[in-house]
Amino acid sequence: PLFSMSRIRQMQHAEAQRDQAMLRLAVAERDLALKTSQTYLDAFFASRRARLLEGKRSSLELQLAQARKAYELGIGDRIDLLAARSALDSTRADIVLARNETDDALATLERLTGVRSTFDGFSLATLTGVEFAEPAPLETLTMLEPFVARSSGSIA
Repeated sequence: PLFSMSRIRQMQHAEAQRDQAMLRLAVAERDLALKTSQTYLDAFFASRRARLLEGKRSSLELQLAQARKAYELGIGDRIDLLAARSALDSTRADIVLARNETDDALATLERLTGVRSTFDGFSLATLTGVEFAEPAPLETLTMLEPFVARSSGSIA
């Protein structure tokens, strides 16, 4: 026969399956993009946290040295020395945890993208070569009239 309803239904069923597969693919691509961006942000924040804790560690090392010196001179007590040492040890443990989180996130990101990312290259200290435009001299700026509230003559 020229016209077979079963063939048309099979064709419609195949097209529906194709459309369903296309939708599943689009959802999977979206989920992968979201997971990749979330992992990238996790890795970035973990690396910044580790860097921040490194700064905190150096500060606490100076505080420990100061507390030790005060204790040796007899003007500090042992509790301050132990508190400084405890804070330093706690920060060292936090640094190890932050580095582990960074390594885990970087490994996940590498698995997702196939590229090993690093976040150690950027620092505000590296912006020394940036030049900003020279602002206009104050003499060339025009003064604005000060805002004066105008009353309507009635007191509320």
